[in-house]
Amino acid sequence: MRFSLGSRTGRTLLHQSSYPGLGGAVPLIRTACIVTARRGTRRDPEPVAARTPARREGRAMDELMTARSLTTRPVVTLGGDAVAQVKDTVFDAAAGRIVGFALSGRGLLSGSLGHRLPWSAVHCLGHDAVMIRSRRDPAGASPVPPDGEVLRDRVLGARLLTDSGTEVGTVLDVVVAGGRSGRVVGFRVDASKALVPGPRRRRRRVYVPRGEDLTVTGRALVLPGESVRVTEDLSGLGALAAGRPGCTP
Repeated sequence: MRFSLGSRTGRTLLHQSSYPGLGGAVPLIRTACIVTARRGTRRDPEPVAARTPARREGRAMDELMTARSLTTRPVVTLGGDAVAQVKDTVFDAAAGRIVGFALSGRGLLSGSLGHRLPWSAVHCLGHDAVMIRSRRDPAGASPVPPDGEVLRDRVLGARLLTDSGTEVGTVLDVVVAGGRSGRVVGFRVDASKALVPGPRRRRRRVYVPRGEDLTVTGRALVLPGESVRVTEDLSGLGALAAGRPGCTP
C-alpha cells in the first residue's frame, strides 16, 4: 500500500532571494537546497531542534521535515525557474520512502505524467524548495505509482498501534528526511493515555520513529512494541533514528 501527504510559496521564496548582495534568486535557491541536503545548517529559520543532524549507519542524516510542511513548497529547476508547487506527497508505506509529489500550479508535467513528479526526477528536497534539473527531466523518469492515496484520506488521523495491540496515538504528521533519500523517519502523534498518562487535555504531542518494520492495515499503522520510543522534538527523533536511547513508554 502507498499513501500520500498533503509554508512557503514560490513567490515568497523568489522575493526573499532577490535582496541586493545575495546573488539573486537563482543562486540562493540552489544553495538553500544543496546545503540543506548536506548539512541542514544554512538559511534555516526553524528552531535548532528541527535541523540538528544525526548519524545512522555511518552517514550524515539529512534535515528532518514534516510532510505537511511540504505543501505549497515550490518546485524549482537548477536554472532557477519556479515551475510548480507541491500539492501532496506520495509515499510507499512498506518501503518507508517518498515516491513522488502531486503538483499544482503551472502544469510542469503534461501528457501521460499529468501533474505528478516522480522521486527519481527530484534532484533534492531542500528546506525551501523541491529541486529538479530541468523542465524536461521528469519525462524520462518512472511515473509515480498510481495507487498513491491522499494524506487526508489515509494517514492524518490514522491510529498508530503496537503489534501487541497497545495504542500509541493518532497520526498528526509524517516526518521525512530531506536531501536525496526521501526516507520516512517517523511520525508526529497525539499520544494515547497508554503512552503518556494523564488527562486527555494535557497529553503531549510527541514524535515516534518509524523503526525497521511497519505494517499498514486499513487506517492503522502497526509497529513492533519493543521498538516504540518517544521524544518531544525533531532533534530527539533524529537521535532515535540514529539508534541513540530515548524514552520508552
